[in-house]
Amino acid sequence: MTPEIKLKTAEKPFYVHGRVFLASRFEALEHLLEIVPPEKLEHILFIPTAANNYPDERKAFLEGYRQWFRTHNIPFTEIDLAAMQQEELLVALRGAGAIVVAGGNTQYLLEQMQRTDFARTIKPCIERGVWYIGVSAGAVVAGPNIEHIVPIEPAQTDNLLTDYTALALVPSPVVPHADQPFMQGVLERLRQQGHACIAIPDPPRI
Repeated sequence: MTPEIKLKTAEKPFYVHGRVFLASRFEALEHLLEIVPPEKLEHILFIPTAANNYPDERKAFLEGYRQWFRTHNIPFTEIDLAAMQQEELLVALRGAGAIVVAGGNTQYLLEQMQRTDFARTIKPCIERGVWYIGVSAGAVVAGPNIEHIVPIEPAQTDNLLTDYTALALVPSPVVPHADQPFMQGVLERLRQQGHACIAIPDPPRI
C-alpha cells in the first residue's frame, strides 16, 4: 500500500485541519494572520513546556515566538504545564482564543499534557472555537500518537511516559521538518509500514 504523504509546498509550510494549525518552525506563524479569525488572536495562551529540559542556549528559539507576538501586538499569556495542576490549567484555558504549543522534546511534552489532563481538555476547547497551534513537538502531539518520533529523540532521564497515545486532533501521524535529512528515516519507516502521515517542511528562516 502506498501511504498518503501530505507534504505542503515551501510557500505554505503548514497544515490546517479544522481549528488546528500545525507547522515545523515559529516562522510559519505568519500564516496565522491569513487563516485564524482576528478575534481568536486577541488572547493567546503560549506553552513552551517541551523545551523545559533544554540547556539555556537551546531555548533561544522561544524568544522568536515572544517577539512575533509583540511585533503583531498579540496579547499572550505564557504557562508551563510542568508547573501546573489540572485545576490551574482549566483556569488558564478560560478565555483563550488560541493555544500555541512550541517545540522541544515530544515525549516530555506529552507526559505533561497527560499529567495535567490537557490531552482530554483540548478537544472540548476546540469544539468551542479555540484554535490549537502546534509547532514541531507541539505539532507531533496533535496526531494520534508519537511512536514514530520516539526513536530519534534523546531520552529524558525523568521521562515517565509509557503511553504514546497523543491528542488525536488530526487523523494521521505528524512529521515536522519533513524536508530535513534527520527526518527521512522517520518518513521511510512510515512508508514501509503503510501509514499515511502529515509531512510538514520547514519554512524559510527569518
